[in-house]
Amino acid sequence: MKYLQIFSNLFLGVSILLGSWLIADSMKEKEGAPNIRPVNVQMEKAPGYRYDFIAENNQMFIFDRMTGEYWQKFLVQGEGPSSWELQEAPSTEITKRKY
Repeated sequence: MKYLQIFSNLFLGVSILLGSWLIADSMKEKEGAPNIRPVNVQMEKAPGYRYDFIAENNQMFIFDRMTGEYWQKFLVQGEGPSSWELQEAPSTEITKRKY
């Protein structure tokens, strides 16, 4: 009976570790993924991405990190352009960085 409990605890621990490893492995970036990164990923972790997609409140942005330009679209009618419009970045510091 004592060995059965030890074996059960050991089996449970190995199962938890193996399951965690499989989940972490499946979350890694796969080859052939699109060249757009989520905003919450740090630049140091994903230096090769050129475009950022940002959805905030009732508007969406696609930001080009190389040129500093961004495209903006409002989701709600009457609050702004409902089609994609090209805008200039408000800060020139962004465009000076090398990516």
